Amino acid sequence: MRFMEACAGRPVVGVGLQSFCWADLRERKELFGWLANRAEEFADAGFSHVWLPPASQGLDWQGYIPNQWYKIVGEQSFRALNRRLVQRGVAPVCEVIVNHRAAENVTSCNGEFSAFSNPTWDTTAVVSFDWKCESNCTAYCYGPCKCGNPDTGQNLHAAPDIDHTNPIVKSDIKAFMKWMMKEYLCKGWRFDMVKGYDAAFAKEYWQSTGVDFAIGEYFDGITDRIVNWTNSSGMLAFDIPHRDALKTALETENYTLLGTQGGKPPGVAGQNMFVASTYIDHHDSTHVGGPVFDGGFSAENITLGYVYILTHPPFPWVFRPHYDGIHRDAIKTLIAIRNNVRISAKDSLFISASAVDLYAAYVGAADPCQGKLAVRLGQETWRPCGDGWVLAARDVGWAVWMHD
Repeated sequence: MRFMEACAGRPVVGVGLQSFCWADLRERKELFGWLANRAEEFADAGFSHVWLPPASQGLDWQGYIPNQWYKIVGEQSFRALNRRLVQRGVAPVCEVIVNHRAAENVTSCNGEFSAFSNPTWDTTAVVSFDWKCESNCTAYCYGPCKCGNPDTGQNLHAAPDIDHTNPIVKSDIKAFMKWMMKEYLCKGWRFDMVKGYDAAFAKEYWQSTGVDFAIGEYFDGITDRIVNWTNSSGMLAFDIPHRDALKTALETENYTLLGTQGGKPPGVAGQNMFVASTYIDHHDSTHVGGPVFDGGFSAENITLGYVYILTHPPFPWVFRPHYDGIHRDAIKTLIAIRNNVRISAKDSLFISASAVDLYAAYVGAADPCQGKLAVRLGQETWRPCGDGWVLAARDVGWAVWMHD
């Protein structure tokens, strides 16, 4: 098995695959079956983790506003998918959406949809002062209803935020996650909307399951805030500032944004490689209605983006629409190179050049000339120092070397 403990200071070795885009979620039952038929392919391509769509029934068709947690959409296909991944040593990374929850029935105390079922909760599970909009609106819990404690994080207006200080809520979350592990072989977690509740609760949840992998979606462009959250939760986090810097650098052809010579990379990766998780795009950045939509990477920059993140130490993700597109061969080649030399967050990074038209770096050794990998982005001429380097892959605007 390639399940490596990430959250206790050990680096994750491998590459993750986000297996869906936003449009895929309209037909989750069919999607799980389609992905199950590709499980062996994903393993053969070198992916160590596969991030899966929400599995529980939701008020929305995407599943990001869950109501009945124990009602799994396409449960036979979901079970088969995870079983096939695990059989090939690939970790299914399951969604954890516990910031908020929808209900199918209204309560008698105020007529709001906050009578939850499967598992069953009353209005004490809803935080107090849980507003439906920014101003001049009603709350989900008010009047004669008995509400929970104030929210410990950011309010989400789309659905009732749940009270993580409530012992019943906490117990039910842990029980559900353990059930998902037992019934569907989840080997890791992707926590949604973690700004919505205190990081200590997220830490308690994933640690209670004993998994080897947990990552949080902390929507913020400020590096220090994300780092502080990882320190409190013990998880990895998607390195949003790093991704934004890379996107801008490629769009403007200005590689100075990727760090200074001999310095550190941007974002969370520049502060702690062990908790930073890099990506090019995901379901939100490419979905017009998504909270972080920016159009995604342009087609001409997608391969360059993967050249960068698949050769650098933080744990990287590949977006399945990219893998299924014209960039597949380059992505598979880069994954094979990374896995061959087992790049991980424990490897050193030395930035050799970071100019407007050239980025070059060494990965994997205190002496850059003896590193595991060397990489160049840009049209300028550059070759790694020392002897023993073999050109592993190249194309217009990039090259990667390995030591023989």
